[in-house]
Amino acid sequence: MKRIRESFDSTWILDVFSLRSVVVVALALWSVSGYTFAIEQNRKVESCGPDFNHVGFPFASSLTDDEVPFRNNIDLSCFVSADQVADQIDQYQVIDVRENVSKKPGLPGALQISYRSLIHKSYLSSKKLLLIDKSFGNVRPSHWCDRLKQSGFKSVQYLVGGEKGYRSEFELASFNAQAGPASSALGGDLSEVSAADFWTEWHNGQVRVVSFGDGVQQKLKQLELTVALDLTKNKSEQMDALSSFLIADQENALVPVVVIGDDAQKARRLVNKVQQLNLFYLADNARGLKSFLQKHRAIVGSRNKKSSQRMMCNA
Repeated sequence: MKRIRESFDSTWILDVFSLRSVVVVALALWSVSGYTFAIEQNRKVESCGPDFNHVGFPFASSLTDDEVPFRNNIDLSCFVSADQVADQIDQYQVIDVRENVSKKPGLPGALQISYRSLIHKSYLSSKKLLLIDKSFGNVRPSHWCDRLKQSGFKSVQYLVGGEKGYRSEFELASFNAQAGPASSALGGDLSEVSAADFWTEWHNGQVRVVSFGDGVQQKLKQLELTVALDLTKNKSEQMDALSSFLIADQENALVPVVVIGDDAQKARRLVNKVQQLNLFYLADNARGLKSFLQKHRAIVGSRNKKSSQRMMCNA
């Protein structure tokens, strides 16, 4: 009986030690695996960075809305000319949708409501709306006309030429007679175009380029921009050449024409002499456009690299 008890006690002790060993080994393995997992997670965070998947392109970038192309098909069906609405302008609710207009002169008879605010103004959805945007650009108005219609707005139309078209047709009294319809006495030069606005239109195939000045055409080709008209030659007949170009291409009258030179002031004077509704000049000139594109492409390249890293991390 004593031997049986001793044998039982020794067996029990061995089992306890065996169980304790198993537990210790399991805890050790768990600790090592946890540490390894933490290291891998830290590496993943360092390589992948924060997750921005909940933010939709392109608004997650550091570019503004105007610097990012909308990438949509341009629908000009909602566009109307001043001649088409002149006799019935009283039937429209005119909406000034220009961004950041608080420091700019308002348009007479117009409500100042941005696109993003307008889409939530359901009480205006049954009215005939005439939208007035910046003077330059078809992509942005087309994009928002479509969005407003999809949101239930019954009648949405955009005035061709935007602010320039509206002021030249309905606000002639406030214009500086010496500057002509391209420039408002209060609103500044309406034929001026920034590199960001130009790039959005160009990316969507909604702009024609006129090079103005020695060597500008070659610089634009280096930026992979097609030049529709080069005014380097026949300097004494530049204004006639530009006017003839605009007249010969009347079927594309809705597509803006942008004069790009090395001297923005000379380009401005040429544009204001011709006085065409769809004619503009690049305020940033050829050098400024190159700087903008280099900055933009660097940002896009960085964004694409981070997007590829996130795809690898999520795999």
